[in-house]
Amino acid sequence: MTRKHPHHPATAADIVETVGPIGDSVIAEIIASGATAEEVREANAWLSTRDYFRRVAHDSAHGRIARVYHLLDAERWRAKRG
Repeated sequence: MTRKHPHHPATAADIVETVGPIGDSVIAEIIASGATAEEVREANAWLSTRDYFRRVAHDSAHGRIARVYHLLDAERWRAKRG
């Protein structure tokens, strides 16, 4: 992937590249949040850590990263429930 300016909003391709296949509505919500590809990567990294560290990250989350974190976390739970 060609690196874009770090302040440009993430594209659908950036999001899928980072988190894997997810629902179109979640991708649209992440894009609507204005999050950058780096913010999406950071939020996704929090979801990939052990539960204790996720809770700490959740408590310290702010702004767009927090929004993306919550969107991805909700999608993850929906996928588990099938």
